[in-house]
Amino acid sequence: SGSPEEPSSQLPSVIPSGDSPSGSPEESSDQCYESVKDRYYLKTDTDGEEITKTCGSLAKKNENKVKRTCAKTKSGTTGAAKDVCKVTCGVCPCGEIDKSRFYPRPVKGEGKVKNNICRWLASTKKDIESICTSDRRSDKLGPAKVVCPVTCGTCPNE
Repeated sequence: SGSPEEPSSQLPSVIPSGDSPSGSPEESSDQCYESVKDRYYLKTDTDGEEITKTCGSLAKKNENKVKRTCAKTKSGTTGAAKDVCKVTCGVCPCGEIDKSRFYPRPVKGEGKVKNNICRWLASTKKDIESICTSDRRSDKLGPAKVVCPVTCGTCPNE
């Protein structure tokens, strides 16, 4: 009776402390920016090789698998999931994932809408204020100020 929601819409707004893409917002202890390409330590195989996975792949797992993975503390040359995928694991009070989609903005003069992601918003200077103050949403996508709170500067003050 409908398609499954995108994983990012089911996750808390928190981002891990991995390598953030250039042009991403500044990260503080209570604000995090997570890239779907950030890698965390999963395990070491029988040959002694470290196996790592991306935060994007973790975000696609079911809730129980995410909880189990985020509860692990062992790390290798990359950190444990809870230290790398802080948004997916829900350990950061306010954050965003670079590829999270927010409600489309109208394209001027065309009567069409354009889908956008937080990474695009963080890299653009055009219309950022109007995009970040808009309350427009759909059944599946929230407004930029909710989906991309680090970029929009809308994290609640603690």
